[in-house]
Amino acid sequence: MMMQDKERQLLNELYVENFQAMYCYALAVLHNDAQAQEAVQMVFLTACQKPDKVYNSPNPVGWLYITLRNNFHNMASARFQLARLLIQLTIIEGPEQIAGEEPEIDLDVLYGDLVGQECYELVKKFAVDGHTLAELSDEYGISIAACKQRLCRGKQKMREILRRQNEY
Repeated sequence: MMMQDKERQLLNELYVENFQAMYCYALAVLHNDAQAQEAVQMVFLTACQKPDKVYNSPNPVGWLYITLRNNFHNMASARFQLARLLIQLTIIEGPEQIAGEEPEIDLDVLYGDLVGQECYELVKKFAVDGHTLAELSDEYGISIAACKQRLCRGKQKMREILRRQNEY
């Protein structure tokens, strides 16, 4: 949908007037500068994708904050799901540990071989280490959209491994 001039003007005004306050709120919730910036930027990306929703809202600022809160939930949910997948893979594929004995298999190497080392590292950095999409896209030299796509593919590959393991 093409954005109308009046919608573009409203979004510009909302951005100028609310970005800093929304960022402070996000930082207070997320305790991470990069994640807070990412959460707020995603709000305005969503607003640009759905300008009619913002423009027709009886409370556009409220719409922005509701979208921001939804972003907090989505970010936490995505990290939790990926971390849970990594834990499940460790439980299924992990070596049996006898009291005090070190595992003989390096799990990073094992999963890197199963889903691809770069894919595994990307998922691990996002889900376990808490890196943001922006940080990862910079590190890997890819766009944020490409980073999201790679995370999605990694998650799919890990789910497939879990599905196959559960069949045995």
